[in-house]
Amino acid sequence: MIIGHQQQREFLKRAIKNKRIPQGFIFSGMEALGKKTIALWFQQEINKDAHSILIEPEKGIISIDKIRELKKSLSLKYDFTFIIIDDAHKMNIIAQNCFLKTLEEPKENVVFVLVTSSLGSLLKTIHSRCEILKFYPVSKEEMPAHLDEKAIELSFNSPGKAISFTEDKDLLKEKIKMRETVKSLLEKGIAERFIFSEKYFKDSPEVVALLDEMIFSLREKLLKSLNKEFVKKIKQVEDLKLLFLTSNINQRLGFENLMLKI
Repeated sequence: MIIGHQQQREFLKRAIKNKRIPQGFIFSGMEALGKKTIALWFQQEINKDAHSILIEPEKGIISIDKIRELKKSLSLKYDFTFIIIDDAHKMNIIAQNCFLKTLEEPKENVVFVLVTSSLGSLLKTIHSRCEILKFYPVSKEEMPAHLDEKAIELSFNSPGKAISFTEDKDLLKEKIKMRETVKSLLEKGIAERFIFSEKYFKDSPEVVALLDEMIFSLREKLLKSLNKEFVKKIKQVEDLKLLFLTSNINQRLGFENLMLKI
């Protein structure tokens, strides 16, 4: 089911109608907006009988071996080939450079769609060879009526997450707890923040999700106070999130360094 993103769909329909389809697209936006769903819809709109390839991370990464397999697949003859690389930002730098060479050698009747929630993690040279289509949170009015209002709010108006929170009440409770934890943490002093960090990192922490909540809370503070200092703090959290997604930095040390700044 497609929820929202009418403008993006109209853009893609025009590209098909005008027969001006770039070889590469990047669908960029926060997690669980429905970007992959739109990519699958786009494939059907272009060519229902296309040879389709879906590449997804394994154990958190897309390795160079996956990209090499893709290149071999492209050497085979098909009338039309449509490739979706989901969570494309999880290609490591070697895999990205290998993929870049594929983009630099365009083939007829081949379309790539890179789906990502971290555009900055992809090489600028990949950006320059693709049409970047940005996706945004869906309005409350576009959400299905059966979805829980609290679930929509806590999902940052992300359809996928709103559906998950509505269907799984335990997941919703965990999300509410995390939001309350972050709001409390941002009001605490340095010593209490470090005590929190020590306890939090003993388990298997969802650090990126925690940083997302921090960004949300800081944006709320910015809207209420119009204090530009919060813009700087938001940027610091976003930079650390990108670092976590693209490197093997010690997450606890990175988090504690952030706690000293914000």
